[in-house]
Amino acid sequence: MIHLLALAALPSTQLSIPRIDLLPDRPKPYALRDWAATAREFDRVVFDESAKGEYLPLIWRVPGAPNLDRPGFGLPSYVGKEEMRAKTGEGIAAMGALLGSTAAGIDKRAWVELTPQYLNPREGTVLNNAGGKSGSSFWYELLPSVVFTQLASRYPTWTRGRTISKGVADAWGSAMNALNADFDHLSYSFESKKPIDNGQWKEPDAAAAVAYLQLFEGLRSGDAKYIAATRKALGAMQRRADNPTYEILTAYGALAAAYLNAERGDRWDVPRFLDWCFDPTSPNRVGWGMVAGRWGSYDVGGLMGSTNDGGGYAFAMNTFINLATLAPVARYDDRFSASLGKWVLNATNAARLFYKDSLPASHQSGKDWPGDPKAGIAYEALWKRWEGKSPYAAGDAKRNGWAKEDFGLYGGGYVGLLAALVHPTNVPEILRIDLRATDFLPAKGYPTDLYWNPYDVPKTVLVKLDGVRPYDSVANRFLSLKAVRGVYRLHLAPKQAVQVVQVPATGALAYSRNRTVCGGVTIDANNGRVPLPPRIRRVRKDESVAVGVPRAISGKVDWAKAEPIRLTGGNGGTMRAELRFGWDERALY
Repeated sequence: MIHLLALAALPSTQLSIPRIDLLPDRPKPYALRDWAATAREFDRVVFDESAKGEYLPLIWRVPGAPNLDRPGFGLPSYVGKEEMRAKTGEGIAAMGALLGSTAAGIDKRAWVELTPQYLNPREGTVLNNAGGKSGSSFWYELLPSVVFTQLASRYPTWTRGRTISKGVADAWGSAMNALNADFDHLSYSFESKKPIDNGQWKEPDAAAAVAYLQLFEGLRSGDAKYIAATRKALGAMQRRADNPTYEILTAYGALAAAYLNAERGDRWDVPRFLDWCFDPTSPNRVGWGMVAGRWGSYDVGGLMGSTNDGGGYAFAMNTFINLATLAPVARYDDRFSASLGKWVLNATNAARLFYKDSLPASHQSGKDWPGDPKAGIAYEALWKRWEGKSPYAAGDAKRNGWAKEDFGLYGGGYVGLLAALVHPTNVPEILRIDLRATDFLPAKGYPTDLYWNPYDVPKTVLVKLDGVRPYDSVANRFLSLKAVRGVYRLHLAPKQAVQVVQVPATGALAYSRNRTVCGGVTIDANNGRVPLPPRIRRVRKDESVAVGVPRAISGKVDWAKAEPIRLTGGNGGTMRAELRFGWDERALY
């Protein structure tokens, strides 16, 4: 059966994310990679213990790995990092590969049960290195804990994983209390119960990951103390005057805050948290955020990484994880549906450039490695320019002597998240974005897909439904009051975003503040009855200074008389500069 129903115009409640506004509506050239096939190929190549060839196999057993009654396993962070063979390697690489494959629908239970090798039982944390301890870097210690928690949740009958995940939340909750929720440090030592600093940089986005871990356990256990801990960690973000981003953790705080606003009536500044994820404004990692613009003949906007290193340096890991974490924010705060939909379209298109079959051989560093003929493993990163070539797929490994190739398993392993998130429709450039697929929070929800029309004309998308009532949470209304079984014709106005929630065929609606509920499950977190927190326009502190500027004589400036403005690269930056000015009637020098 085919059901027809026209949609209303895009509601006026949509909010933009300023950095995403820089992206084109329709990136050029456009090519949607088969992400599901890429994820399957990554899994096939990486988890083949009997593979033969240069730098193969990419996975091996490790006898004597800690916390196990059987051999553990390892895989390298990069292809050709041969000194890691027979060792466990990095947790973000091993667990990331398992999380990606799991999200893509591949059962990895046997391997997942070996991941406690990264557990530090004295701390209760899951770390990046087997046998390691905390105190070196917040993000290298918190990201493995987050990935483990997400991974274990997809295997609910694995009771050990559940126990370890709770211990992780407890450990970081205790750390937060010891820090008094002050995360303006490099790390935390569970041994000394004191913060760690190096005088060079700080990683305050740790607050975001701690908030996420607390919320995860709070939802899973129902224990209110974890929700209180979530709010304590988010409070550290809310109070900040500047962007806390160091590497990748800020996104987890944005998602946690959006959930609490939607489901608990909290008032967190989600618009600002989202801005932080994309804006390259953090003093903790200068230039770190979302890339925008064209590199060579390609639109690369939407990729995540450095906007200033070499003119731009985007990373596969940062792109895949941010996509998987931030896209679900739209389900809890549908005001960002259009903006996030536009970003997902751009990033999904540009992310193909991490793969060797998407660029000319002269624009990549590993064209000759034969071990991955179907291009399942991504390069670590994409440079805006390298040796006159733009863009250029490579990484840090070859040029620094860390490995023989730049193919990065530690980032490419997360490709399964993109495979789960993004799906083609009958209309090119209109994606079906599965907002439930990569939302690992243990919260109830019906299948929900985001569609965004980038065209300047209306489009019709064919949506397959199986006896459900389609509800648009952006427009706050049912698209059909009767259950639909078959193909539904979804009409999208230009630039319109729609979230199709598949509501059961029966069941009355109930309303609670901003939420519309059916069968005890939220189907609309922003129903227009009680508004979500607005975007707050914050006035930046005036940090201007007056300096002496001499007058130029015959176009020449006496620079010794010009007072300098001194610039640095921010926390962790090594760049130092002085600016001096002169003037005359014709010019400022």
